[in-house]
Amino acid sequence: ALFVWLPEERVLFAGDNFYHAFPNLYAIRGTGYRNVLNWSTSVARMATFEPDHLVGGHTSPLSGRELATIALREYSEAIRAVYDQTIRGINLGKGPDLIAHEVKLAANAVNKPYLIEFYGSISHAVRAIYSGLLGWYDGNPVSLNRLHPRDEAEKVARLAGGIKKLERKTRAAMKAGEFQWALELTDSLKWLGKAERESAREIKIAALRALASQEYNAPNRNYYLSYANELESGKLDDIWF
Repeated sequence: ALFVWLPEERVLFAGDNFYHAFPNLYAIRGTGYRNVLNWSTSVARMATFEPDHLVGGHTSPLSGRELATIALREYSEAIRAVYDQTIRGINLGKGPDLIAHEVKLAANAVNKPYLIEFYGSISHAVRAIYSGLLGWYDGNPVSLNRLHPRDEAEKVARLAGGIKKLERKTRAAMKAGEFQWALELTDSLKWLGKAERESAREIKIAALRALASQEYNAPNRNYYLSYANELESGKLDDIWF
């Protein structure tokens, strides 16, 4: 990665390779694979310069040789830890969703101000590493030829005891504060008829806003709210809902 070193001033300009948040190793707007291993290696190299001042592409600079050097080392180590844990999960035959729930930073790193998941997300990074190295297929034969979403929704409704019961269970999940579960159920409910589609839209808007109110990660929170607002405005194409 490109960075700038001013030896006389002992200032290192890290660009977007370092800032006061866990790095955005994958952007939910859609990006190609950002080479995570190279990112970690580049930041480790920056640490060898032991800068007196560290200027990132975003957020405030860090001043103090020890502080800046430790920050760079820990940043590099955190990126590498996420990469290594993901590879370990892959080698054990685990899929991206399971690995994303399991990968964590070490207890002594998770609360560092430059490793908090305000911008980048560890679970997003895991999925990006997985797809970047292996592609979309997770090794589970279920994924090879999945049912059409409408067919799956109809079967889910039958398991729930019927369409009306599925809708009641979706609303009950909201009432119980199980906002993610309610959100997932709306993706079945929306396929089951015009009235159910409108109910799913209403519940999804509420679930997205509830999740946003609990979300610390800025891109996630923004997407929850933006999606809810567009659903409510009626401007969101049906293909997106």
